[in-house]
Amino acid sequence: MRRITWVLAIIMSVALVLAGCGKKDAASVVKDLNAVSDKLESKQGAYQGSGTMTLYTGEQPQEYKVEVWYKNPSYYRISLSNVQKDVTQIVLRNDEGVFVLTPSLGKSFRFQSDWPDNQGQVYLYQTLLRGITADNNRQLTEEGDNYVFEVAANYQSSALVRQKIWLAKKTYEPKQVQVSDSEAKVVVDVKFDSFKFDPEFTKDSFDMQKNMATGTPSQSTVAEVDENGDPVAARPGKKTRSR
Repeated sequence: MRRITWVLAIIMSVALVLAGCGKKDAASVVKDLNAVSDKLESKQGAYQGSGTMTLYTGEQPQEYKVEVWYKNPSYYRISLSNVQKDVTQIVLRNDEGVFVLTPSLGKSFRFQSDWPDNQGQVYLYQTLLRGITADNNRQLTEEGDNYVFEVAANYQSSALVRQKIWLAKKTYEPKQVQVSDSEAKVVVDVKFDSFKFDPEFTKDSFDMQKNMATGTPSQSTVAEVDENGDPVAARPGKKTRSR
């Protein structure tokens, strides 16, 4: 009897070990993602990623090269290069505010905005994490070395309904994002070719003048714009600020 009990104990122990080595469910992965999010909000939180974003909103797809830098508490640098038109714009957030820069034209606009807190962006890792953790009806599948979440789209446009997010199983770094409309047609597709946590940025990585110098500007003018990014006409007697 004792021998049978001993054998059963061994079998139960092996079963528990195997269960612990099994696949993670959505709740377990979300718990890990919350920990990743907390780390990004820590003093040393930072990441750097790059990839290609394709928009299927017109007659012809528009392709952009995307580079994203983030450093806690709220420094952002997003470079968007239109492959077809060979134009690069930079969205920059630093202690001075939020700017949209076009270095090659020597132009920059200041946003009266708390971007990106007031709107999500498909190429921002925090937006993807929020989309996954906020949707209690999330669906999780696996494809090779990636977890694939299907969740509600959390963007300002009502035309964007669902999104699929690919995350690497080992590191949870983003691999791909597809955002679809109500007819399940992909409207935005972002494919990351590199992503790194905790990169080292220089002191002037998020400096406006430093980033303007990446092009060949002539005369740089900073004009205030509204929350939608539309330029605000200067009021009589009020000069537009220049840099």
